[in-house]
Amino acid sequence: MKKLIATLLILSSCSTHKMKDSGKIKLFHYNIKELDSQKLRDSNHPQVQAVSEVLSHYSYDLLSVNEMQYDYPNVPNNLFQSTGDNLRQLLHRLGQDSKQFTMSFYPANTGFKASKKSNGQYAANFEDKESYKLADQESFGLFPAQYSTALASRFPVVRTIQNNSIKWREFNPKSNPSQYTGGDKALNRNMPLFDKNFTDTVINVEGTEVHIITCHTVPAFHFGNKKSPNYVRNGDQLRFLEWYLTGSTDIKVKLKGIAPLRASDKFIAVGDFNTDFQNKENPGSEVIRRMQAKLKSAFPSRTYSYESDGFAPNPFKLRLDYVFYSGLKVVDSEMITPSDERLFLGCDPTIPVQLAGKLPKEREIVSYFDKKKNLTCFDSVSTWYATLKRASDHFPLWVGFDFE
Repeated sequence: MKKLIATLLILSSCSTHKMKDSGKIKLFHYNIKELDSQKLRDSNHPQVQAVSEVLSHYSYDLLSVNEMQYDYPNVPNNLFQSTGDNLRQLLHRLGQDSKQFTMSFYPANTGFKASKKSNGQYAANFEDKESYKLADQESFGLFPAQYSTALASRFPVVRTIQNNSIKWREFNPKSNPSQYTGGDKALNRNMPLFDKNFTDTVINVEGTEVHIITCHTVPAFHFGNKKSPNYVRNGDQLRFLEWYLTGSTDIKVKLKGIAPLRASDKFIAVGDFNTDFQNKENPGSEVIRRMQAKLKSAFPSRTYSYESDGFAPNPFKLRLDYVFYSGLKVVDSEMITPSDERLFLGCDPTIPVQLAGKLPKEREIVSYFDKKKNLTCFDSVSTWYATLKRASDHFPLWVGFDFE
C-alpha cells in the first residue's frame, strides 16, 4: 500500500492547471451534455458543479454552449414555468453576474414533435427505453427545444440572424427526406435542414463588428436506424456553414433572403459539428476538410474533443468540436483534453475504504464495470480528468483572439 501511495504522489505532481486569460476576445465553447432546467435548478447537481469548476480556470468574453435546454413553461412538466431563463441560470451557477453579458439564446428545432406520456407530461430523459418511442423522430429530443445552443457575450450584440427555419429541400433541391425514416414512418419531405440552431450573433468589439456563428449539427451516426438521414443531413448542414462562411460549397445554393458573409467580414464559427474530420466516409467530414483548406482553424491538428461516457480504460475518442475564424489571429488556445494517466487499483470492493484519506488531493478513485471480469474495478485518475468527465462527454475549447 505504501508503494501504491508513493506512485500516486508522483502522478499528482503533473496535474496542476493554470488560469487562461489572454486575447482581446476570449472564447470558451462547451457542449454540456443534456443540460436541462432540472439540473440548473438543483444547487447540488454534480454535473453542474463539475462544469462550474472547469470554467473557474478560464477567463472568457464569449461563452458558447451546446445541448442546453431552452426553457418553456410546463416543459418537461409543470414544475418548470420560466421562458428562456436557462442561460441566465447557468451564468449564475458559474458565479457570473448575468447583467455583464448580453444573451443570444433561442429554441432549437429539437423535440417539437415529441409525444407526451399518458400523464400529459414529456419524458425528461432516456433512462427509460420507452422514452425513445416518444422522441421527435424528425429532429430528435424528448421535449421542445431540448438541445438548444446559447451564446453569452460581454460585448454588445448589434443584431442576431437565425437560420433555423430553412427547409432541407430549399437548400439542397436534390435532397429527398422522405426516403428516410424516423421510427417506422417516412420523414416529412419539407422537414427543416437544421435539427437544432444556426445563429449568427453580430457583436461590437471596440467599434468593429464580429460575427459569432454558433452551430450544433446533427450527429453523423444512425443510432440503430439504418434508414436514418443523419449522415446526409449532417453533410448538408455543414455545406450550409461552408457556404455561409465562404460564399461557396460543392452544390449550387439559391436561398431567398439569406446571403453568405462578405469576404471582408470578421467571424468566429464554433460548435459541435458532430463528425470527425479524419473520417473518410461521412459526407460532413469531407466538408470540414474543405473548410480547413479554405479557412483558418484554431485547432487544425489531429486531437479529440469527445470521449465516451464513464471511467473505463481505453475510451472511444472523436474530434467533434471546431473553431474556424477570419480577420482575427489566435494568441492562445487550448483543446482542454486532460491527461488520462491512470493507475489500476484492483477490483476489491474494499479499495475505496482502504485508500480513504490517503490519496493526494490531485488524485481520486473512480470505478467502472469490467465486462470481461464481470466485476466493478477501481482506478486512480487526476481530479482534473475526473471533473471534466463528470461535466460532459465533450471536452471544452478555449481560444484567445486579437485583431489582425
